[in-house]
Amino acid sequence: RVALATPQLRGFGFASTHPSDLPGPRVTAGSRRLDNGMLQVAVSPDGLVRMTDRRTGAHYERLLSLETEGDAGDTYSFSPPAGGEGPQAGRWAAIRTVVAGPLIGALEAHAALRSGQVRARLILALYAGSPILRCTIVLDNAAGDHRLRLRVPTGQAGSDAVAGGPFGPVRRAARRKRTRLYPRETPVATAPAHRFVASAGGRAG
Repeated sequence: RVALATPQLRGFGFASTHPSDLPGPRVTAGSRRLDNGMLQVAVSPDGLVRMTDRRTGAHYERLLSLETEGDAGDTYSFSPPAGGEGPQAGRWAAIRTVVAGPLIGALEAHAALRSGQVRARLILALYAGSPILRCTIVLDNAAGDHRLRLRVPTGQAGSDAVAGGPFGPVRRAARRKRTRLYPRETPVATAPAHRFVASAGGRAG
């Protein structure tokens, strides 16, 4: 793949350009960080992702943690096992720069859970002039009887969420995590979504 900044053209127009011709902002990449002037992204020493929005000063900590816990439910609904196995968190390691700019900057990281039965590869990418952090996760999940989740703290405890559904967006109120065990099926505090889930309030979310 080639990243190329092209000049704007009028109808039936043409122009010559060079890969080094970049009129706008650039992306810089270090060993554990990315910066495009709008967002600054880094993998912390604790193995989680943090992000700063340079335009608003908002900080987002402990992003994109993988979490696994035992699951005694069926293929659709989660149910905690009677043994009480708690959640186990993975950390991103072996971080390296795969694209160093100036149009795109990208970091690669790896994580392993359940004694290596679950392996994940994470790609974090920033584009020049774009206020979006692009995240790609490739999973190799060879473990059974467990639930695997990607955690993204929003800083919006107790606020409603808007989730994509098959017939349009749906607003959902926050639910408390259920701790009681049921003999057949434990009601879950989460719900399916299509394409997106958003939770926001004030200047954060």
